[in-house]
Amino acid sequence: MESVSVPSKFVREEELYLVKEGQIRRIKRKKSAILEALSDKASMIAEFVKSNRLDYSVESDLIKILEFYDKETSIKMGKAGLFQKY
Repeated sequence: MESVSVPSKFVREEELYLVKEGQIRRIKRKKSAILEALSDKASMIAEFVKSNRLDYSVESDLIKILEFYDKETSIKMGKAGLFQKY
């Protein structure tokens, strides 16, 4: 039996963190995870995403979603933010 050599490779992993109400929370770049994290405005966000043809997994679209969320929430809640760790 021959042994097969597999070349080493680097795998880039990306982690996303959402800051909401002073809490840092790790989230996946999936519709369900984002709507759960922003559940207080989930229906408004879903409508905004649909009407603007945004994609939850695209970083520039995710920024637009969070900017919309920030506009729709009261100042008392603080701003939601997205941080990436590579």
